[in-house]
Amino acid sequence: MNWIIARSADCTIRIRREMEKYSESGLYPFRIELFWDIQDPESKEEEDMVDKLQENLSAVMEENDTALMVAIFKNDKNYVFTWYTKDMETFGKLSNQTLRFFPKLPIRIYSTDDANWEEYKKMVLQLGE
Repeated sequence: MNWIIARSADCTIRIRREMEKYSESGLYPFRIELFWDIQDPESKEEEDMVDKLQENLSAVMEENDTALMVAIFKNDKNYVFTWYTKDMETFGKLSNQTLRFFPKLPIRIYSTDDANWEEYKKMVLQLGE
């Protein structure tokens, strides 16, 4: 995957490049954001668990052509993973199947309609791409 990465003193954002064919296809009209509330910013174990969750969800969602992760935001309070999906119900089912192999996690998941990928386009513009 090709990513734009920007860092400041208090946050890091990664945005996936070259998503035009997906954003313009109309096939992924829903945006899903998964928030991980950081419990201990110094914990290597928590960071490893975040990485494991992201890797597992990415593999499941993209292998099934259900959703595309387009951004990862991290500051000292949370991680935010942004996805675009074809179907929120399928995303939910696959997420639940994946999460059952994890202990209870400090996450929240929100979804909204964003057929024109407005949020993604804002992020890309903010980074000057």
